[in-house]
Amino acid sequence: MYPHLEDLPFNDEFIVQSFLNYTRRAVEILQPDYLVVGVEMSKLAEFPEDRWPAFVELHRTIRTEIKKEYPHLPIGIEFTPQPLMNPAIAETVKPILSDIDFLAISLYPYASEIPESWGYDPLPDPPEAWNAPLRMFRKFVGPQLPLAIHEMGYASEDAVLNVSPDPLNNPQYLTLKGDPKLQEQFMEDVLAWAQREQALYVINYVSVDYPDVYEEIPDFPRSEEHTSELQSPDHLVCRLLLE
Repeated sequence: MYPHLEDLPFNDEFIVQSFLNYTRRAVEILQPDYLVVGVEMSKLAEFPEDRWPAFVELHRTIRTEIKKEYPHLPIGIEFTPQPLMNPAIAETVKPILSDIDFLAISLYPYASEIPESWGYDPLPDPPEAWNAPLRMFRKFVGPQLPLAIHEMGYASEDAVLNVSPDPLNNPQYLTLKGDPKLQEQFMEDVLAWAQREQALYVINYVSVDYPDVYEEIPDFPRSEEHTSELQSPDHLVCRLLLE
């Protein structure tokens, strides 16, 4: 990020107009079936005194303006499960549900230890590691608001990640446990849930094993996550990042 932008709040006039221009351009080019503004935003609600209210204002402005031009385009936001397991965070973010057309879910249950390293409660053991969050999301939004799996994955092999805020000078490694049988069960359970819930769409965020990618693109940024192949989604989803 440019240094002169780092300290600006989400609702700063320049930030709002710039992001609106970006969103308009993305929608114009991609013509998506669904639009998600803000990825994995539930953690931001740890900062309700400033950052979360400013983001809500930004999100509301983007949605209002885009709806003027694309009134039938569903616009949502993406949340992760573990922050919402904190009642204070859930209460803080819940009012935004009245400003969205659907809630998008990010679900990587094998990576529970990453949010745990930030102070969040662990997910239960599989298969409740994914079934419990999915039930929680439905209860959180109520019976009417549509849900979508905006990104998900389950590793087939162990993944070693450096989660340190200062990864070069003070590395902190976590080993995330992968398992091909749990991966298969995860995929089956989530797809069955999506069918029961009539989820708007399901995206398996990584559609092939990373080692296969490394063989074709030697300089590709490396991760130790592995996933099995899945079919592509039927709809085009525009994912606008706010990180």
